[in-house]
Amino acid sequence: MPMTASPIHCRGLFPGDDDQGASHMPTSSLKRLLALAAVSALSIAPAAAQQVYDPVAKPQKVTPAEAFSATSNREFFIATVHLDGRTGTNPQAADPANFFPHPAEAFPANPLPAGGGLILKGPAESGAWQMRAFVFSPAQVVAVEGDTVVLNFVGAQGPSHRIAVEGEEGEFVLKRGETKSVMLKSVKAGVIRFASLDRLPSMAGHILVLPKR
Repeated sequence: MPMTASPIHCRGLFPGDDDQGASHMPTSSLKRLLALAAVSALSIAPAAAQQVYDPVAKPQKVTPAEAFSATSNREFFIATVHLDGRTGTNPQAADPANFFPHPAEAFPANPLPAGGGLILKGPAESGAWQMRAFVFSPAQVVAVEGDTVVLNFVGAQGPSHRIAVEGEEGEFVLKRGETKSVMLKSVKAGVIRFASLDRLPSMAGHILVLPKR
């Protein structure tokens, strides 16, 4: 029969608790009590099943016919990405082990464009400094006039992004690990822009809609 842990009620451990006698418990006794409670909980808790990602064991079975089925929609998956470059004002600042020999690079004297998409950090005492650029991948997709376009935004890097699509009302927040979709019906020839409002100017893209022949 499986064992279950009973909750441990400790009253009077902090100032303001209603058990005045317990509030004067010596610190050493309190530490022993908490340690014993932790060990007891671990000893009777069921072991968690280890989750291992194995794409070979359970592949998603899709046929070419299913993958390339005829559809009037043009569907795209657009990931939030940041590109990082690490270097230093001396050759070994960014790579102390000298695994990849690297020349010294001076820290940029001019500021980057404002908007949150381009970030410089450093230099540290060691001379190391870092550049980060937020982008969409891909940043350009192509459709034909009259198509229905589905943009599936994928939160891959960056904790959250405020995303807006030109011609659509408002904005939405995309967090890491989420996907959110925007459907544009019967698009007209021209350019439709989208952007992460907190990561401009680099985190922006567009749909290039070609005229229908």
